[in-house]
Amino acid sequence: MLIHLLSEVLVYPRNIRFSKKMIKILEDKIIKHTERIFYTIGLLVALVLLIL
Repeated sequence: MLIHLLSEVLVYPRNIRFSKKMIKILEDKIIKHTERIFYTIGLLVALVLLIL
């Protein structure tokens, strides 16, 4: 999926507006995933500290 989106951005360099839109969508997805990962790590650390 990610490779497909990147290839579309690379294949259509002339359509700058389309590329910027796709890049923005990718950035939003990456930010959401990293936030979720950090949130999960935070919960795990909190649980470990409570157990200890």
